[in-house]
Amino acid sequence: MNYKSFLIAALAVFVLISCKGDKKTNDENSLEEEVVADLTQYGISENSNPKGLEVGETVPAVEFSLNQEERTLEELYQESPLVVIFYRGYWCPACNQHLATFEKELESLKEADVSLLAITPESEENIEKTKELSKATFPIVSDRDGVIMDAFDVSFEVTEDYQEKLNQGTQSSLIEINANNEARLPIPATFVINQEGKIIYKHFDPDYKNRASIKEILESIKQ
Repeated sequence: MNYKSFLIAALAVFVLISCKGDKKTNDENSLEEEVVADLTQYGISENSNPKGLEVGETVPAVEFSLNQEERTLEELYQESPLVVIFYRGYWCPACNQHLATFEKELESLKEADVSLLAITPESEENIEKTKELSKATFPIVSDRDGVIMDAFDVSFEVTEDYQEKLNQGTQSSLIEINANNEARLPIPATFVINQEGKIIYKHFDPDYKNRASIKEILESIKQ
């Protein structure tokens, strides 16, 4: 092969590799755009990327007001394994149904020596609406400043489109519904914490229709 032929062949190989590289980049970009699109349909802003605490992690120190009394998360999980449920608000039918399921199985959970704590960004006034709709009698905490949601890494900024959809459905803005007057929501996640403060079960799904089952929770306690 002469020098000119060698250069032509080398150039052809370079162009082929470059094209393949461009195709891979385009495919990766398309995948990233698809993931973002999937999340925005649930109202999750592109600026948000909650992952949730992982199984095996120790939960951070958290303080909150419960029944007008200052409590800590540690006080609760040291008494017995604790199920922490994050829900969005009274306006969410899937949330109300999920809480109602826990209420129906409350005796089974008590027999397994498991306690419950639900956490929401909505105000205490709106929590009363949730209790009325779900019949929940277990403790529900208003995360007034979003500290608990941030500590568990479940908080996200709500897209303007989703806010508008909620405005039309509830005749009230998310900013008015939430205690901290911010358009932020939690991934409707569920965590089980053992008496050492370790997470032993996690259900984390941006799709608010998918929720943790009582069976899975009870099985995690037995392990």
